[in-house]
Amino acid sequence: MATSAFDRDDLNRRRREEVLTTAARAFSRNGFANTSMDDVATSLKISKATLYRYFGSKQAILYECHIVSMQHGEAGLKLAEETEGSGLEKFLAYLRRYMQGAFGELGNLAMLTDVNSLPTEMREVVVKRRRNISHETDKLIEQGIADGTIRNCDPKIGKLFAMGVVNWIPAWFDAEGGRAAEDLVEAFIDLFINGFAADRS
Repeated sequence: MATSAFDRDDLNRRRREEVLTTAARAFSRNGFANTSMDDVATSLKISKATLYRYFGSKQAILYECHIVSMQHGEAGLKLAEETEGSGLEKFLAYLRRYMQGAFGELGNLAMLTDVNSLPTEMREVVVKRRRNISHETDKLIEQGIADGTIRNCDPKIGKLFAMGVVNWIPAWFDAEGGRAAEDLVEAFIDLFINGFAADRS
């Protein structure tokens, strides 16, 4: 039976994801500068020529990792926008979705602070999208402060606290470590509630 175009596209998509996952782990473990395309190809047990069919350079892999990470944040912002309720509820919906991505195969990746290794055009795209996510996070916190469900705080400090938690997840999370990602997400949500919720007493 001939392979359909849909099947080929699906196979290519899954192989690209496998490359990204393997490369992301290597970047996080060894550092971007210390990881070569040879290293990634060896880990995947494929030739470097085959690897180049999916990504033309190491920088292209790093860029795609950034894109995947930012998509989690943007999905969280969209969910917050669609969530009915208070500012705190919207903020928690955003954080829950963002963390669910961070606990995934690619997550936010521990090496995503390495923006300067990207070519100029890629770097400008990443910086612009990250800046927008940061700005929208400020607005969610401000909305909660305004409606009285988030304690009065500096929104930028609150954002740095929340994003520090989310962005550090890939550096320590081990899927084989015995704690389910879903349980950890809810544990963090409980801590965020205690840290951000206004005192109703």
